[in-house]
Amino acid sequence: MASEVNDEFLLNHMNYLLAAYVDNSLAGFTYAYELDWIDRREPMMFFYSIDVLSEYRQQGIGKRLVQELKRICTERSVSKMFVLTDEGNTAAMRLYQFTGGKRVLPDNVLFL
Repeated sequence: MASEVNDEFLLNHMNYLLAAYVDNSLAGFTYAYELDWIDRREPMMFFYSIDVLSEYRQQGIGKRLVQELKRICTERSVSKMFVLTDEGNTAAMRLYQFTGGKRVLPDNVLFL
């Protein structure tokens, strides 16, 4: 994570940055964006990124960050949350499946 977070990001009420600490040391973080639909009142959440520092992995920190983001979604009446990853990112695939994520289509493609 960059040493400084863009102030504009933090000031936007539709952006979320969650940090996890262990003994006052940053252990992990996630950030997401609340997005409006064109045809619905309820927003959706684009779960953009999660990272747990290597020395804190396999301790449930990623799981707790995702659970907190899901709690925020419930509180904000978010209709759905989505995240993108690579099939080869086995750690992310396990985390998302373990926290209730469902793979919708087997052939999603992302163009950049």
